[in-house]
Amino acid sequence: MKKRILFALAATALIGSAQAQTKWDMPTPYSDGEFHTRNVRAFVEDVKKATDGALDINVHSNGSLIKHPDILRAVSTGQVNIAEFLLSQFGNEDPVFEADNIPFLAAGYDDAWKFYQAQKPLLEKKLEGRGLKLSPSFLAPVRRWCRFRTCRSCSRPGASRR
Repeated sequence: MKKRILFALAATALIGSAQAQTKWDMPTPYSDGEFHTRNVRAFVEDVKKATDGALDINVHSNGSLIKHPDILRAVSTGQVNIAEFLLSQFGNEDPVFEADNIPFLAAGYDDAWKFYQAQKPLLEKKLEGRGLKLSPSFLAPVRRWCRFRTCRSCSRPGASRR
């Protein structure tokens, strides 16, 4: 089963604390009905509640603001403050970005979660070098469901949050 780690990235070098009426644009390459975009929208609602509406994030789905291959550059250069995309597609820039895509490396969610936890410090270091911060991550197999605490749109019976 192929596992993918998806990332929401926030640029920390150019971001201060959220001020009243702060608005951010958040590109995602996935369509509105996709698992990924539903999770992004749930995340955005959580941020809005946590900041009492002081930070308003406008989701631009389906690559409508920035196309998938350009999202990492856009968030790295500060064109956008936050983004969601499949980091492994940038493995040509750094092999650690696609390490989780090695077939049969992790057999199931528990092993995938352990691998992610082991890989996370290196990912954070690599992203920090680009002025980025690793934000909530989701393990999402091809079937489009997950079982981690940040995922709130799971409809699979028995899926649990960590």
